[in-house]
Amino acid sequence: MTTQQIHCFLEAAKYLSFTEAARHLFITQSSLSKQIAALERELGVTLFNRGNRSVTLTAAGVLMRAECTKIEMSLSVATSHAQRLAQNSEGHLSIGILDLLDPSRFITPALHQFQEKNPDVLVEILCCGFRELRNRVAQKQIDMVFTKKFELENMSMVDYIEAYRVTPAVAVNSHSPLAARDYVTMKECTEQQFVILDLDECPIHAQSLVEMCGWEGLFPRIVRYANSNAARPLYVHEGYGVALVDQEIAVPAWADIRVIPMKSSLQDLFENTNVILAWRADTANPMAERFASVVRDLAVEHMDRAPTTRLYYERP
Repeated sequence: MTTQQIHCFLEAAKYLSFTEAARHLFITQSSLSKQIAALERELGVTLFNRGNRSVTLTAAGVLMRAECTKIEMSLSVATSHAQRLAQNSEGHLSIGILDLLDPSRFITPALHQFQEKNPDVLVEILCCGFRELRNRVAQKQIDMVFTKKFELENMSMVDYIEAYRVTPAVAVNSHSPLAARDYVTMKECTEQQFVILDLDECPIHAQSLVEMCGWEGLFPRIVRYANSNAARPLYVHEGYGVALVDQEIAVPAWADIRVIPMKSSLQDLFENTNVILAWRADTANPMAERFASVVRDLAVEHMDRAPTTRLYYERP
């Protein structure tokens, strides 16, 4: 299957006319027919029902149109990036951002400063959950990630910088009695029903909750396991329970919830909820260190001290 065959097929599928498709491709109808016939032979399926006056897609043709459209779009994006790198750009950097973070509080300023200093570097951004970020770092599919410090337990041989502090809080439904409070204590939280992330998404989440409740002599009542960060506000919105979050998270506009800061003496435990920038220690991308330098300087303002920056080894 060639890119030319894919393009010819998609044009024919768009116009459902070999004559019209050939005209837009600036080739003869005979050439177009040969390209599609060769594609059909390679695939072993018929893509078009050919009538005397009409052409329609077969079921296989409908499926191939959807898949080939994705292929052509991916090729177009890849080609554009490659051309920019070859012509004007001095490098490339891919950055993952945990989807529950509010980028405006630290990440966007860091990106702006980096781009000002390195205008020819192509930066790509991916927002996703804990598990996907971990997998992409492990498989070297992404250069750096903004995530939570406790995620270091699930990653090995990474360098990291503590970027900024967060304030422990609890997300409650706006109709909950807690919603009228200016702050809540850990004991008050432990008396609630909890919505937490499932173990595959974030194994540390449940462990930390149990540990915090244990300090109050209680065991948490977990009512829902959310499969993503986006699902937790939805459960709280629907009144199923409360969720431990950061006060700095971006609350969805549709969510009928309130985020209330939490007072607790468990500061060492909450240190692990701070946001870090992490990257593989064996990265070969020189742009990673440049971006780390920007984050390191900016972090001093947000951490009220020199940020922790070191190599993290997987625990035995």
